[in-house]
Amino acid sequence: MRTRTWAQFVVGLFACLFLVACGGSGTTPPQTANPNPRPQGSPDIVLLTVSGHNGGLSAILCTSGGNHSYLGDPDEAAEAIARTFSNLGFNGLVGNYADFFDGIDADGDGVIDDPEQRGFLQLVALMQDVYYSWIDGFDDPTRIVVVAHSHGAVWAHMAVSVMNHIPIDYLITLDGICFRWECEHQTEIADWLVASGNPYSWDISTPCARWPVTGQSGNFNTEDVVFSNVRINLEVQSNGLVTFDAIDNYRLDGTRTNIATYFPANEGHNDVRLDGSDALDWVDLQIRAVELIGP
Repeated sequence: MRTRTWAQFVVGLFACLFLVACGGSGTTPPQTANPNPRPQGSPDIVLLTVSGHNGGLSAILCTSGGNHSYLGDPDEAAEAIARTFSNLGFNGLVGNYADFFDGIDADGDGVIDDPEQRGFLQLVALMQDVYYSWIDGFDDPTRIVVVAHSHGAVWAHMAVSVMNHIPIDYLITLDGICFRWECEHQTEIADWLVASGNPYSWDISTPCARWPVTGQSGNFNTEDVVFSNVRINLEVQSNGLVTFDAIDNYRLDGTRTNIATYFPANEGHNDVRLDGSDALDWVDLQIRAVELIGP
């Protein structure tokens, strides 16, 4: 039995991304365990969180300046879900992202000025790096778990869709919402897509009401669509004074294969992301059932 521990890492500082380079304590099975094992010291799980918008007034004004990666704070979702996997015996690394398209690098040194404000472009770059370093071609690949709340669910589902060559073990969506996402981010992304020649397969500046789903009426928002590279989607909706996510997630073919949706009895939009909430207790139980019993 291998020893497994959890560690935080600074996403975007790629010199300190890898456990081997940073002296982490995670271990892998002996090289004889698999014909092509992943590198020594690589993590079992990479847990990536994407937070939503911060502040009611700024949401009305569609400004992003105060957004930060709150899911990585103490007593939030990253801590709770990392503990679930740790209790099951897995080691891992955690990276947290904010409700931004691109983090600010004012001095141009390649490092985002505020590590709490890394955004979508940093997320997809990290996913690609993890894929090449610890997943592609290995018999015991690192597993990616993506957790997102509110507007963060839009970014997370977008990232999963454009990185569709990368297997996502769990996509955990906590009360995802597209409302006012486009007014906050559409212009910046549209300008970037023109300048970059759009490296993606679809126009990510317009993710709301975008996807036709077989057998369902109307187009679905991106955060309500589970793409084919996702093995399991755990979706939590809220039950507060305001309804944010009232649409169950579907795959594009109209099925709900390996999708589970939970509607807590009395937890609002910001309650469902907190460690100790009924919502995250449900997520814990679902992951345990899959890992101990199988999907």
